[in-house]
Amino acid sequence: MTQEDQDNQNFDERPSKSQVKREMLALQELGKAIVELSTDRIKQLPLSEKLRDAVLLAQRTTSREGRRRQIHYVGKLMRDAPAEQIRQQMDTWANGSRQETAYLHAIERDRDRLIDDDAALTPWLDAHPDVDVQAIRSLIRAARAEHKKTRLSCLGKSPNANTTGRYTKRSKPPRPARTTFLPRRQPRNPNMTDSRHVLQFIERETGPNPTQSVIWLHGLGADGHDFEPLVPALGITTPTRFIFPHAPVRPVTINGGMAMRAWYDILTPALVRVEDDAGIRESEQMIADLIKRENGLGVATENIVLAGFSQGCAMTLHTGLRYPEKLGGLIGLSGYLPLADRAAPHWAPANQQTAIFLAHGTHDPVVALERGESTKRLLVSHGYQVNWHTYPMQHSVCPEEVHDIAQFMKSVLR
Repeated sequence: MTQEDQDNQNFDERPSKSQVKREMLALQELGKAIVELSTDRIKQLPLSEKLRDAVLLAQRTTSREGRRRQIHYVGKLMRDAPAEQIRQQMDTWANGSRQETAYLHAIERDRDRLIDDDAALTPWLDAHPDVDVQAIRSLIRAARAEHKKTRLSCLGKSPNANTTGRYTKRSKPPRPARTTFLPRRQPRNPNMTDSRHVLQFIERETGPNPTQSVIWLHGLGADGHDFEPLVPALGITTPTRFIFPHAPVRPVTINGGMAMRAWYDILTPALVRVEDDAGIRESEQMIADLIKRENGLGVATENIVLAGFSQGCAMTLHTGLRYPEKLGGLIGLSGYLPLADRAAPHWAPANQQTAIFLAHGTHDPVVALERGESTKRLLVSHGYQVNWHTYPMQHSVCPEEVHDIAQFMKSVLR
C-alpha cells in the first residue's frame, strides 16, 4: 500500500463532524447530570481534581447564566474523563441493575398476592419447598394486621375502633364517594387499549358546595381508589372536592407489555433515559380537562391543587409547571420530573411562584432517591419554591408524610 493510499484510509477513518458533535453533546449532557448529583456521589466518581472542582462550583453558582456557562465548562473537561465508566456508575445509582429491578418487582408481586389471597399460598409453597411454612404464615398474618392498622390510621380511626359502619345518633355518615366519567380526547397513542374513550374518576367532598379541589393521581398499576382513604386523615375543614382519576389502561413495556393502568408507558428500567413523549402529553391533556371541569363547577384554578404518587407525581409536575393559569399548589410523592432535559422552556410563568411539596423515601427501590433530589435541584435552580421532605421508607407513604401533606394543603388552600 502506497503512502497516499494509507493517508486516504486514515482520512476515511476519521470521525465525521456530525459524529464529533454528537459525542460532544453527549458529554455535555453527562456533565450536566453529574452536576445534579449529591456531593457524596460526586466524590465517588473517577473525576480529575480539576473536573470535580468545576462540578462543585457549578452547584454553588446561583445565577442562571453563570450556572449555564459553568456547566458548559464542565462539558469541555469531560473530554478527558472516563465517560463510559461514569455512565455505568450513575446508571447503577439511579436504577440498579436490570436484574435487580426485575427481582424486586417479582418479590413485590408475590408479597401482594400472598397478603391479598389465601389461595396464593399453596402454589407459592410448591415453588419454594425449602421455606419454613409456619414462619411464612406468621409473616402473612403480621403483614395483614399491619395493612389493616395503616388503613384505619389513614381513615382517622383507632385500630381497635368499631369498624362495622354503624354511627351514633350524634355522628353523621361521611359523604359517599361518587364515580364519574369525563369524556376525553381521542387517544393519539396507538398503544392505548382503553377503548371507552372516557376518563373515569372518584369524587369525595368534605362538605357542601366545595370552593376548592384536589386532583390526586395514582401510580403505575394502581387506580383512583389508592389514595381515597387519605381524605379524612388530611383534616381539610373547608368544603373541598377530591378527584381521584383512574389512568387509562395501556400496555407497559417494562412489565412485558402487560396491560395496566398507567399515565404513560415505561420503556426501560432507566426511567428518564427513553421516555414516552406521546403518552405523557396525552395524559397532560386529560388532566387539564379535569382542571377545566372544576372551573366549570365554580372552582377557580388558583384553588386547585394537583397531587400525585410515583407516575402520578411525574404527571403532576409535568402538567402543573406547564399549565397556563396559576394553580393552588403541586404535591409530588416518590416521583420525578419527566422530559426534564427539555422541560424548562415549556414552563408557564403563571406557576413560577406556585408552592411545590416534594417528598421521597430514602430507601425507595423503585424510583431512586437521586431522581427526586435531581428534580428538586432543577426546580430550585429555576427559582421555584420547593418544600422538600425525605422519610425512612421505601416506595410508599408513611403517617409522618401524611401529616406534612396536610400542613402543606392547609397553607395553600384556605
